[in-house]
Amino acid sequence: MKTSEQLTKDEVYTRNQLKEMFRITDATINTGIFQPDGHESVWLFVTESKTPDRVQYENKLLGNLLKWDSQTKGRKDHLIIHHQELNLELLLFHRMKKYEHDGAGFRYEGPFEYLSHEGHNPAHFELTRLSSTEERQNYWAILCNPSLYGIEKALATLPEVTWELPTHAVSLDPTPGDQIVFWKTKGTDGHRGVLTIGEVLTSPTETPEDPESARYWIKRPANDKKQRIRIRFHSPPMAPLWINQDKTGLLESLSVSKAQGNKLYKVTPLQWKQLLNRLGGLGANDREIQKAIARTGTETLETLNKKNPTQGFAVSAAYRKAVETHAMEVATKHFTSRGYEVQDTSLTKPYDLVATKDDAILYIEVKGTSTSGEKILLTKNEVRHAQRYSKQMVLFILKNVQVTKQGGSYATTGGNPHILSPWTIEDNDLTCLSFSYQVPPGDVD
Repeated sequence: MKTSEQLTKDEVYTRNQLKEMFRITDATINTGIFQPDGHESVWLFVTESKTPDRVQYENKLLGNLLKWDSQTKGRKDHLIIHHQELNLELLLFHRMKKYEHDGAGFRYEGPFEYLSHEGHNPAHFELTRLSSTEERQNYWAILCNPSLYGIEKALATLPEVTWELPTHAVSLDPTPGDQIVFWKTKGTDGHRGVLTIGEVLTSPTETPEDPESARYWIKRPANDKKQRIRIRFHSPPMAPLWINQDKTGLLESLSVSKAQGNKLYKVTPLQWKQLLNRLGGLGANDREIQKAIARTGTETLETLNKKNPTQGFAVSAAYRKAVETHAMEVATKHFTSRGYEVQDTSLTKPYDLVATKDDAILYIEVKGTSTSGEKILLTKNEVRHAQRYSKQMVLFILKNVQVTKQGGSYATTGGNPHILSPWTIEDNDLTCLSFSYQVPPGDVD
């Protein structure tokens, strides 16, 4: 049960009222962190100004940012840090002082998510607000048995497939925009792991399999009346990633890695972000560019960029990684020199850096390119977050980065910063690629 489904934002609740509403007898509700039995929720009770007899934690709600100290012993800190992996929502009950509201109540501020923390006993947390109506993107994994379906041949020839869902998976409600991990079970080649990733294009529908997808069956199921979804393949440059190649333990942490049946398996947002990083991103959406690289193996970056000027598709993942790392370093130095404390959030959040100074907070999207940077690629989550927090968003593009090859690696220098602050995305600046964004004039060029 998600507690948020039963609460009203901005309503004031006392602890006694919450006890009655949810039939709670557990005395630990009187502490600052409480997880109701049977709920997929963690309640945070935050008082900014403590009475002198209480531990003087430093707590402050600044708009959408909560700066908050956890309990001294830190026994429940893991619930906050790993709430997404544990499928727990974080709900904030807030008051300025104990008797700000009748009955020592708290104003319900709604769901928040983990941003960062430092130290321990107590840990100093930063959480950011989630809209109660925010559409949450989901991430799934499906098993691909090569003895039943020729998934690798399908991947090599088809941009999209229809995929049969097991009966229970329909109730999980995969929706358009959700992301799918294709996990290949061990075949005759001995490989198992992530074959590729894709995006859900349609809701589950009882529809016949399209002929192009159907021709890759080796052992086709007898009953064709199945719920199916349509999936478009992405082209991550470092896929496939086999489990024996992964030394980080990421692939082993996926529930699908231990799977044996035909199911839809949940992937957490953090696992997805980490996996995407390991795979080198979604890859070019223009499949003709990829075919050209595979065909000649010699096309220069400049030639490819003339064919598609969107963000400068790199010939290799190493090339792109060098440019991205250089852009992150330049952006970090830029904001640090202006008195901000800067933290890299690129592995866990839909933005790359968070910068804080006094009570101000900036969410920074960083893009690096060796081209003029007239267009950039944005993911669905990046667009959603930027539109939600437009007043705090900054777009930092480092364009015209110079790249030279040194042995088996790339060296990067220079680049011209192009900054939009605040960054407001207008719908008419977006085209569907993932998203292609037309960059207007910035503060620094």
